[in-house]
Amino acid sequence: MKIDRLFAITNILIDKRSITATELAQRFGVSVRTIYRDIEILSSNGVPIYTVQGKGGGISLMDHYSIDRSVFTDEEQKKILMALESIQATKQIDVEESLLKLRGLFQKRSSNWVEIDFYGWEQSEEHKALFSLLRDCILSDHAVSFLYTDLEGKETERIVEPVKLIFKGYNWYLYGYCRMRKDYRIFKLVRMQQVKKTEELVEDKTREAMPQQLQKRFNKDDLVEVELLIKGKNEFRVYDEFRAGYIEKTDKGIYVRVKLPNNDWLYGYLIGFGTSMEVLGPDWLRERIKEELMKIVKKYLEPDS
Repeated sequence: MKIDRLFAITNILIDKRSITATELAQRFGVSVRTIYRDIEILSSNGVPIYTVQGKGGGISLMDHYSIDRSVFTDEEQKKILMALESIQATKQIDVEESLLKLRGLFQKRSSNWVEIDFYGWEQSEEHKALFSLLRDCILSDHAVSFLYTDLEGKETERIVEPVKLIFKGYNWYLYGYCRMRKDYRIFKLVRMQQVKKTEELVEDKTREAMPQQLQKRFNKDDLVEVELLIKGKNEFRVYDEFRAGYIEKTDKGIYVRVKLPNNDWLYGYLIGFGTSMEVLGPDWLRERIKEELMKIVKKYLEPDS
């Protein structure tokens, strides 16, 4: 639509300040003549555009021009502010100055409607610093070096060309190209130590989407349907932690049927309920819980060596 193209051209000029008619024509798949007609329409509607002929010339906007806030509806203005407030609430990216400017432009007050904290109390500042360092490496196209401890406890030195930070399952991960493995990998931030921004620039600036095979590995945790009976001091946790499942109050306690991730986290999580929870099914999970509990008991019954 022409109106969409006119709005897009204005935004491009605000961003780039100068561009040729040929570049705009190629971008929108129209003729140069059409672009010049669009420029005439914009000029006649008060957009201060001027053109410079010859080498190094192009189409430009007068300095200090910005889009009037009236181009956004009241609802759109609220959504823009809400989106920025959501980002600010994560405490990972500082957009306070942008919020102040847009609140002034839109004449809207701060709603202060959301607060998010991804970290535990004891490590928040350390992790925020790490997050900021990795974000800086991604945006400045610098490789990052660190010591990484894998699931088997083996420590290796890595240099990674970072692509993005991912938050999944209460944990932060770094996705990027590992020069040691010569392939894309995912690294858990809590296993990274001595993280440093290197002076090496990322050679290939193209940001690959996560390969399907790696995505499947990352999301490998299958869900298993678990039946639980909870009573006593931990009953209050049922409605906090199992609202997605089936909950029924019985004479013996609260019966819960819910799907949970089938991984090592599950066993420790269920054991954490102590004597106030009984795993009713499936049978293999009951046996696994028994095995884990026996290991714990054996650990404390063995004489000190």
